[in-house]
Amino acid sequence: MANIELKIDLFEHIGTSLIVSWPSNVFYCNQTGGHCCLQSEYEGILVPIGNRFSYTEQKLESPEVDLSDYFCGPPHRGQGATYEGLSNEDVDFVNSVLQKYRLDNSLSVNLEKLSSSHEAWIYMWLNDLVNVGPYYNGFAPYPREAVLTWENSD
Repeated sequence: MANIELKIDLFEHIGTSLIVSWPSNVFYCNQTGGHCCLQSEYEGILVPIGNRFSYTEQKLESPEVDLSDYFCGPPHRGQGATYEGLSNEDVDFVNSVLQKYRLDNSLSVNLEKLSSSHEAWIYMWLNDLVNVGPYYNGFAPYPREAVLTWENSD
């Protein structure tokens, strides 16, 4: 039986997700990079993280909200972090969002891939899935490369 590669577009996906590096033959594609409309893709397994819907307030509580507000506003002037990659200021902000949603023990920004990271597509290290939720296991050994993604602003 031949290996079949599958491609899943996340263009209408709502909330933050982690694409965990895994030889799955499934490639996730998302429009990223703000107004540059890059077509980023990565092989792995999609893990939704940090997303909750508040029925009382009728709104999404998610790192996506904080990250989208940041990359659509200053210092990116609504353009998103694009070809120039992420700055140290961007990394500090992402780290603060991870801490706010209690994901900072499980995830860290991959500092070696800052130049390849941009709005809606940030290379991460998955250190474990303990704080992400009890539903995910079997991804060891850690650390494992992953991509944090959400809906692009454009």
